[in-house]
Amino acid sequence: MKTYVNATKLSEIIIPFPPLAEQKRIVAKIEELIPFVKSCRKKAPSSKMQERIKMKKFHNTMKSSGSTYE
Repeated sequence: MKTYVNATKLSEIIIPFPPLAEQKRIVAKIEELIPFVKSCRKKAPSSKMQERIKMKKFHNTMKSSGSTYE
């Protein structure tokens, strides 16, 4: 039997929040880290680029080992 959450049940749930000062400290820390994250994203190669690099290394390894995989 499935149990569903409706608006009445949801309104009865108590969700604790940290004090306002702590919330502001958390937000400030997140805002401080956002430029760092954006910088890392720009520097990190895309997943397509990473896949190309892996395939190139694989092909070079196979060629240098004398394998006739193609």
